[in-house]
Amino acid sequence: MIENERMRIASNGNIGIGTTATPSNSLTGSPILAVGTSGYGISGDVAGDGGIYMGDSVVSARWKISHGSYAMNLLQNNGSGVYNQRGAFANSTGVYSSVSYKD
Repeated sequence: MIENERMRIASNGNIGIGTTATPSNSLTGSPILAVGTSGYGISGDVAGDGGIYMGDSVVSARWKISHGSYAMNLLQNNGSGVYNQRGAFANSTGVYSSVSYKD
């Protein structure tokens, strides 16, 4: 019985799950685990930039949830890969505070 390919490990160590295309990310040794091609994944805690990000193929529509400064932070991509903080939930109270930011 021949099974369909479900996972690929490239010679450079990058791993693709649910694809037959050459994977562009690794599961270890890289700070990012991308899921699909639409902007979903987990970024590692490199220079305080860790979090769970989600969105679609429009980069400026991507959002990230991260933890830091005693809060759960909500950030939005500015279209060039930089996430600007838009709000935060306080750890101690759960109170949400919006952040005024000018693009």
